[in-house]
Amino acid sequence: MKRVGVISDVHGNAYALDAVLQSAVELGIQSFLVLGDLVGYYHHPRRVLELLSAFNVVAIKGNHEDILAEYVKGDPGFQLRIDAKYGLGHNYAIRELPFGKIEELVGLPDRQSVPLTDDFGVLLTHGSPRDKSEYIYPDSERQTLESLEDARYQMIFMGHTHYPMTFQGQYSQLVNPGSVGQSRMQGGIANWGYIEVAQEKFVAVGTPYDVSPLLAELSRMQAPEYLSSILKRNNKK
Repeated sequence: MKRVGVISDVHGNAYALDAVLQSAVELGIQSFLVLGDLVGYYHHPRRVLELLSAFNVVAIKGNHEDILAEYVKGDPGFQLRIDAKYGLGHNYAIRELPFGKIEELVGLPDRQSVPLTDDFGVLLTHGSPRDKSEYIYPDSERQTLESLEDARYQMIFMGHTHYPMTFQGQYSQLVNPGSVGQSRMQGGIANWGYIEVAQEKFVAVGTPYDVSPLLAELSRMQAPEYLSSILKRNNKK
């Protein structure tokens, strides 16, 4: 196991994930650590899970899996509020996915420790080790970042913000690979990364992909404007 991929916040964007996985194959990556939020926002959750099924995956859940757990209960008021805020991604998840697969997603752990070698362990979280919904940004105060360290782990991986970051503390390196499906840095770039296991090193990657098919879908669906505008952010094309 020379390299292990790390992805977060795919959010039903199969176009972005497909590009990432093609790049990963070229790099010899066969295993992935997934930091949650496979669903929400965009509309191909089934394809996302199909694409990942070709790899060895260790996954945790994010806040959008928690939203899915509530959404599937069928409260019309809750569903309308979620649709208005996030679009129809959760609605598509309950349409496309068998109930057993939904149960798997919402039943994933909040956090997971993963020993990559006898001497190299990493921790998977979504927001932060103490709260999956906590936002830890690249410009968070140093005191906040240091409070998240854990001497048991050489690396602690976090998602949720959609902004890539790394912070080297005294005991642990904190890493956010960014978002595959909805980068808030630049539209048309899927942010992720991989671990060089032997070197105990994380390598950040930004994989370009074509957003035009997804933009066309959103236009046809009359989706909330935000879902399109974020895909165009700082896009050079």
